[in-house]
Order: sequence, then C-alpha cells, then structure tokens
Amino acid sequence: MNTTMLSKILRNELYQSKKNEMYLTAYINFIKSCKKWVEITSLLLSTSGIAAWFSTKNAQWAALTSSMSVGVKLSELFFEKMIANEDHVQDLVELKNSWLTYFYETEKIWLKWHSAQLTEAEVLQLYSDKLIGMRSKLEERNSAMKIWKVYHLTKQSDAQSVRAMDQYFTY
Repeated sequence: MNTTMLSKILRNELYQSKKNEMYLTAYINFIKSCKKWVEITSLLLSTSGIAAWFSTKNAQWAALTSSMSVGVKLSELFFEKMIANEDHVQDLVELKNSWLTYFYETEKIWLKWHSAQLTEAEVLQLYSDKLIGMRSKLEERNSAMKIWKVYHLTKQSDAQSVRAMDQYFTY
C-alpha cells in the first residue's frame, strides 16, 4: 500500500470518529433539551390550579384543559419510553466516549507515523490488529442503539469535523 493511500485511510478514520463523537455530543444535548421542554410543558399544563381555574369559568375549558393534560402526560410517557430515558442517555454518553477513545487511538498512530516513530508496515499492522476491531465493535453498538438522524445535527457535526480535520491534520 502506498503512503498516500494509508494517509487517506487514517484521515478518513479520524474524520469519521470525530464526526460520530461530535454528532453524539450534539444529539445528547438535543435530547436533554427536548426532555426539559417536555417536562416544563407537562408541569405547566398539568397543574391542578390552572385546570381548576378554567373549570370554574366554563365547562368547555375544563374539558379542554383535562384533555391537554392527558395529551401532555401521554407525550411525556412516549418520550420517556420510546425516545430517551436516563439509561439511554447514559448509553449514548458511553458510546460517545468510546468514539473519542477510538479517535485518540487513531490519532496516536497517525502522529507516531508522521513523526517517523512507526514505519508504514507497523502502521498497517496496528490498523488491522487494533483499529478495525475497535471500529467494528463501535459500529455494532451504534447500530444497536436507537439514535435518530437529525438533519441539522448531522450537518453541524459534519461541518465541525471538517474544520477540526483541516485545522489539526493538514499534512
């Protein structure tokens, strides 16, 4: 394998791991924000004082507020069970940290190679022995988890990854 091809492979590994780590960071923050807004909305709409106040004014308002409360509680339950509970968020954090570890391992190989501490053959050996196995385990975990692709988060993490790669790995 020539040096240019090996450089492209390692650069692609660095880029993909950085992108996954950045996406998961943004995704975790997005989920926590959504969860916070669902909880705030639930608190505001299910407060018994508001329902009682509306019910004394008009029977239609009482039906509306109680149905809104039921709707909010159902959406809160749906969010908790189907989208993100605390265990899921913790699993996402662990996956993000694993992608970061993979990035650091790849970066270590890249830097040693470019500082002539490793030969091309040693880099290929480390890549096939260590990195391929790590990546396949990470991709397995990634696929097993319910991670939604949010367009603006994907676009944001892609742009951040490109900037990071251009800034730190230009040679």
